[in-house]
Amino acid sequence: MDVKPISTGIKGVNKYERAKQGEANPPKPEVQESKSKKTSNNLIDKLDMSDEAKKMLSIEQKVKSGSYNSSEVLQKVAQNIYQKLFKS
Repeated sequence: MDVKPISTGIKGVNKYERAKQGEANPPKPEVQESKSKKTSNNLIDKLDMSDEAKKMLSIEQKVKSGSYNSSEVLQKVAQNIYQKLFKS
């Protein structure tokens, strides 16, 4: 009695079995592209900034515009540095 293996009835299985046995140029399995890749062109990247980051940006703009170049601001900064370094 001749018994055929189950793999003969399944499409493509024999190709991979031959590849395992060292056949040159084994066939590549077919890969179905996911829906997310197809629709990724419609997606938009979005950046959410924390309130602290927004505050830092406004401070940076003030520094660049020269808002902190007054003598009062420099005196206040100097006082704060002195208190932190020498009066802690």
